[in-house]
Amino acid sequence: MRTMVVILALLLVFGIVPSSALPSVPVASFTADPEMGAAKEPVQFTDTSTGNPESWYWDFGDGMTSTLQNPEHTYAYLGVYAVTLKVSNAAGSNISAPKEIYRADSGTPVPTTMVTRPAATAKQTPATTPVPSPLPSAIAFIGIAAGVRIACFRK
Repeated sequence: MRTMVVILALLLVFGIVPSSALPSVPVASFTADPEMGAAKEPVQFTDTSTGNPESWYWDFGDGMTSTLQNPEHTYAYLGVYAVTLKVSNAAGSNISAPKEIYRADSGTPVPTTMVTRPAATAKQTPATTPVPSPLPSAIAFIGIAAGVRIACFRK
């Protein structure tokens, strides 16, 4: 790998290979369908990265991983899972921002609306967040308190 970089650098210096011919570092991104659902309902992850990645490393946030480009994953338990994707090619690698996947037990309604509030500091008074009217059948209130994710589901 180091030899290849040196050779490419020399070719660039002498103008033999245009810089546009070199690969660029990929930028990791992905979608998940569905992002909210019941535990044991499969989630289809789709790579939407740019920059021609050649390898993929998915961390599903539950201790499981995959190297497939577009894997399907099933969460065994209810919870909130932070999923990341690392993509790589000859130019380098990039890790996506975490995407949260919400899984509830089969007796809990799947949220149709999410309300997210930033954590309040000791000097702030928590603010209210408007929700749509009429109220949907289920709402997930997602927040952070002392670094812990909280998800409340209303029936």
